[in-house]
Amino acid sequence: MKIGVFDSGLGGLSILKSLKKSLPQYDYLYLGDSLHVPYGDKDPEKITTWAKKIIPFFIEKNCCLIIFACNTITATSLSQIQEKFDHQIKVLGIIRPTSEFLLANPARKIGIIGTTNTIVSNIFTHDLEKISPKKRINYHQQACPGLVEEIEKGPPYSKKMKTILSSCLALLTEKKVDVLVLGCTHYNLIADQIQTLLPKTKIITQGDIAAQKLAAYLNRHLDLAQKITCQSKLELYFTKIKVNYSFLVNFFLDNREQSVELKLAKINFS
Repeated sequence: MKIGVFDSGLGGLSILKSLKKSLPQYDYLYLGDSLHVPYGDKDPEKITTWAKKIIPFFIEKNCCLIIFACNTITATSLSQIQEKFDHQIKVLGIIRPTSEFLLANPARKIGIIGTTNTIVSNIFTHDLEKISPKKRINYHQQACPGLVEEIEKGPPYSKKMKTILSSCLALLTEKKVDVLVLGCTHYNLIADQIQTLLPKTKIITQGDIAAQKLAAYLNRHLDLAQKITCQSKLELYFTKIKVNYSFLVNFFLDNREQSVELKLAKINFS
């Protein structure tokens, strides 16, 4: 059986890369819903409906665990998906590991950037209060509409992306945040550029956090861990294979030795 990784497009590759680095022995199946990317400004009910149609694909492909490598999907759909598929497959989100990291590594001022849906949902606020209701955290959130679309176009990145980034980070620069959480896995792919714009701020990407938490989770659930096959295999599926995806997938996975095959996930969304 495999570990499934689900994202709206290419962003989850940053999580997949970290998982493969920390837990290289396992078999992985990645699915990017590139037909509907970006999720950040879509109707949350539509996102949940798409997710409900996508989860059976992972089950059919013999996955026993799915990581939602997307903050938007986690914010809009995780609880509903867990409830619906509870007895068929384990589904984990990306928000809780990040919240636990922030509580374990307190900073004076924290900034969080994400898609419109993630920020509007206040998912980080709710999750932090759920874990530690008495602990007050000083943080500032900022939505970055349009940024995912520019990242999906891939390098060399456009002047438009730099403009969006500068605008998104202006408030956080003003607030002098000590730590910036990239609350969209797409943003991990441009972490170096974000660091350049905020040289004195510690940038927190979610890949390493997710990998550490997954390792701990599997150690606690050995019955599940023992089901995962260990041949270091990787399958990459997308609901739409765009012209530049072959290059971008290899670029984002830093896969320089050989090109990976992209497969079309045939899912009926009607």
